[in-house]
Parts: sequence; C-alpha cells; structure tokens
Amino acid sequence: DGMFFANVLKNKWERQAKVLTLTDVAHNIFITTKAKLEKKLGQSNYACFHVRLGDFVPMCEELSKIKETTSLTYWMQLLKEGLQCVVNQMDVVSSVTALDLPALIMSNGNISGIESALETNSIVTASSDWVAQSLSPEQLSGFNDAERNLLLLLLEEELCADATVAVLNKFSTISQRIEDMRALRGRQSKFWKKTIAQKTIHR
Repeated sequence: DGMFFANVLKNKWERQAKVLTLTDVAHNIFITTKAKLEKKLGQSNYACFHVRLGDFVPMCEELSKIKETTSLTYWMQLLKEGLQCVVNQMDVVSSVTALDLPALIMSNGNISGIESALETNSIVTASSDWVAQSLSPEQLSGFNDAERNLLLLLLEEELCADATVAVLNKFSTISQRIEDMRALRGRQSKFWKKTIAQKTIHR
C-alpha cells in the first residue's frame, strides 16, 4: 500500500505540497494520530512550532559568518530580513507561553528542557518523540526503518499543517513544505524572526 503517491509536476513552480499525497493507509494513521494529539492537548485548537536543532546549529553558525555569494543570496537575504536560522530554547519557551495555546513542538533535537519549562507555565505540549510513541506496533507493521522515519515526518507535517497557528523556520525545507500545505488549506504561517531589540518574535 505504501505511504504516499508521488505526483509528476507539469510545472516545476507548482507548490511542493502537491508532490506527496498520502495513501489511504497513511491517511488513516494520520486521522488516528490527530485524534490522539487533540486528546493529549485537550482541544482541537493548537499551535505548531518547528524548532530545528541538531545539524542546524553548526550550519546556521557557519551561514552567519560567511560573506554573501551568488549561490547563497536567498539565505543571506533571509538573515538580512531578521529571520532566524536557529532558535534557542528560552526563545521557544517565551513564544509558546505568549501564544497561550497547547502546542505541538516539532524538533530533531532534545527539547526536554523546553517541555519542562512549559509544564511549569501550565502549557500542554506534545513533541516529535510523542508522535513516534503514539503509533502502535500494528500501525507500523510492514514498515522498515526508513519507511517508518518518512511516515513520522509526513505525519508531523500534516499535524502542523492543520494547526490553528504555525510558527516555522524559513531556512528549513520541511517548514517550507508545511507553509505550502497550509496555504493550500487557506491557513497563514508565521516565522521565527528577531526584532531590533533582538527579542524573538514570530511574524
């Protein structure tokens, strides 16, 4: 049955969200996972925050040091506009708390410190690890490790695309796809950005 269909694009400028379409099997897993997420968060209105850590930290540090080149013009322009390549944990805590909605926090790194701080602030959260742990052995039956990892990524993208509010990372291709998915569903997206005072906001 697989997890998704790959659609051939006649126009290379079409939204990348159209490239992958979930199969019935994957879509049913998504429906079940979303119901579990809403039960955990206590409501259907929730925020999604995409927090890139891990490999993004050294990559963003290098990007901030190099001079502008033709191949990196797009990325350098994002930095000039104040968009953030990487966000520290305290920025995430303050932003999630200010929004005052239960939140799904997508991340490829350890966010236990973020979760603990938000729990202290009475904000209910779910993480990427929670999404992985919410799937039953029956749901994952027949998937190899690579397929399982791809399924988890697709599920998180779908959950984030359905969120009431999404704060994304303009430097991430995953965030870019979520932005496209939300646009196709009539939803706007926000992005991690710095103010002149260097306080993190999302716009």
